[in-house]
Amino acid sequence: VGSSLQKEHGVEIDKMEIMNDFAHYAHNHCAIEQTRQWVENSGEAVDWYRDLIEQAGLFVELEYNMPPQETVYKMWPVGHGTVAELNTPGHLGGASEVEGRMQEALLTYFEQCGGRSSFNTVMECLISDDSGNVVGAYATRSDGSTVRINASAGVIVATGGYASNEAMMDALQPEFKKSLAGLFAFPTATGDGIKAVLWAGGELTRHPANCLFGRGAVPPDYAIGEPFTDTTSEYFSFGEQPFLKVGKNGQRLCNESAPYLFVMNAAAQKCPGDRAWYEIWDSNWADDVARFHTIACSTLIMREGGNHDPDEYMSIEVVSEVIEDLVSRGFIMRADTVEELGEMLQ
Repeated sequence: VGSSLQKEHGVEIDKMEIMNDFAHYAHNHCAIEQTRQWVENSGEAVDWYRDLIEQAGLFVELEYNMPPQETVYKMWPVGHGTVAELNTPGHLGGASEVEGRMQEALLTYFEQCGGRSSFNTVMECLISDDSGNVVGAYATRSDGSTVRINASAGVIVATGGYASNEAMMDALQPEFKKSLAGLFAFPTATGDGIKAVLWAGGELTRHPANCLFGRGAVPPDYAIGEPFTDTTSEYFSFGEQPFLKVGKNGQRLCNESAPYLFVMNAAAQKCPGDRAWYEIWDSNWADDVARFHTIACSTLIMREGGNHDPDEYMSIEVVSEVIEDLVSRGFIMRADTVEELGEMLQ
C-alpha cells in the first residue's frame, strides 16, 4: 500500500478501508496492529526492493487491472510481482530463472552489507541466557558437525510454516484435511523453526490459518483420501475459475466467484461424505474466462496491468491441452448435452 508503482498508475487505497476488510475476513481473530504496520510500511519496503531488483535487470509490475464491474468481494490492487520484461506475453521465460536471479540479487546485497550465508545448515535450537534472552542458535552442518552461532543484536527466525508436518497440522489445524487432493506445500515446511521459538518461550497464535486451493482434480470414482497420502489427484489450475460447482447430489455449493478457500469450506459442509464437487462448463469456456477477469495466480490471460504471466503454466492454450488429457484419462466427463452429462456423472 502506497508504493511508487501505485502512485505512477494513479492507484489510491483507503488505508482504514483495507484494514477493516482484513479484520472482517478474520472476524477480528487477528493482530490489527500488524495489519497497520503492513499498511503504513509495505509501500516503502516494496520501493526498496524495486530499486534493488531493477539494478539486477529485473522489473516489478503492479496488478492494478481489476474487473471493470463491481464485485461482491472487494479486490485490492496491491499485488507486486517480479518479472524479466514489462507487459510482454511470455515474459517470465521460466519462473525458476527469474526466482534464481531474484535470490542472487538479494543474497549479493546481503553479503555487501556484511552478511554471511550458510546453506545446508540446519538450526537445531535457539540459545537463551540466564535472563531468558535469545542470544544465538545451535545448528548442524551438512557434514554432521555442530556449530554455535552467537548473536550480538538479536535473532530473527523466519523459517516458514508447518504445512508439511502432518502431526502439527492434525493438532493445530485439523480442518486442513477437508481437502482430499495432494499436498502442495514446501517439503521443508516442517515447523522446526516454530518449535524452536516455542521451546525458547515464544507464543503461537491461537487462530492459525491455512489456505486451500480448489485445484486438485480427481476422477469421479475416487476413493476418499487424505492430502498426505494422495497419489491420484492432478493439479488443475482451471478449477479455480468461477464456473458452476455442484456436489454429487446435484446441488450448487455456493457463490463460485469467491476467495480461494470459500468453495472448499462449502464443499466440506454440504458434502461431508465425499468433499468433492463437479465443476461444469461448456465449449464457450475461454470467452467466459476472459469475462470473469480473475486476478492473481488464478488468471489464465496475460493482460496489461497484471503481475502474473500465465503463459508458462496455465494459459488458455495450456489449459486446453490439460483438459484434453484429463478427458482421455477419465478425470473429466464430456457430453453433447446437459442430460447426457448428468447420466455420465451418476
